[in-house]
Amino acid sequence: MYSLVEFDGKRTYQPDIAAIAVDYALSMSYRDSRQRLQRMTESPSHLTIWRRVQELGMEAESEFEYDDFVSADSTKLHAQGKGKLDVKVIAGKSVIVGINESYREMKGEYDVKATIVGDADRDLSCFEERQIDLIHIWREVNYKLWQHGVDLETRKQYVNEVKGILLRLKNSIEKPDLESRIKKTEKALNEFVKEMEEKGGFRGSLKGIWRTFFCLHTRSLRG
Repeated sequence: MYSLVEFDGKRTYQPDIAAIAVDYALSMSYRDSRQRLQRMTESPSHLTIWRRVQELGMEAESEFEYDDFVSADSTKLHAQGKGKLDVKVIAGKSVIVGINESYREMKGEYDVKATIVGDADRDLSCFEERQIDLIHIWREVNYKLWQHGVDLETRKQYVNEVKGILLRLKNSIEKPDLESRIKKTEKALNEFVKEMEEKGGFRGSLKGIWRTFFCLHTRSLRG
C-alpha cells in the first residue's frame, strides 16, 4: 500500500506521509487534506492526492466479504459539471460503493446473499431478505401517517408509542427472558397496527412496515 501511494513530482514524498494524506482524504476534502498535511510537512497537491486515492481503490479491490447481515444506505451528491450522483454503499466486513448503480446491479456483481439492513428504500427489496433498521422504523411510520393526512401532534403520539415498544426490546437483549420480551413486543406491535387500521384508511401500509422489520429482527435475536 505504501509503495502505491508514493507521490510523483520533483520532490519524493516519504511513503508514510503519502499514506497519511490518503487517510485524511477518507474523512475530508482533498483540499482540506492537503492543508492539514502542510501543517506538518511538504504536501502534494489535492489533485495528486485524489489520483492516488483512486489508484489505491482500484489496486486494493477484492472480493466483498460479509457475514449474515450487511448494511446499506444511499445518498445524492452534486458533482461539478455532472449533475447529481446517486451513491450507494453496502457494508459488511468490507465495503462496496456504487455510483449511479442500482442495488440489484451491486447485488449481482458481488453476489451478495446476506440479509440487508437499511432504510425503507423500495430498491432494497431486490435482496432475498431485508430488515428496516431501528431508527427508520419510526421515521417510516411518521411518513406513512403524514401521507394519510394525520396532524403533527397525533403523529408524534403514535411515533413515540412505536419508539417506546422497540426501544424496550432493544434494552432487553442481554436479559435472560428475551424470548418472552420478544413475544410481548410482537403483541404490542400487532395491537398498534390493529389500532391504526381501525382509525381508517391505513389498511396494510403500516403492517408491512413492522412485519418487514420485525420478523427479521426477532429472527436475528433468536438466532
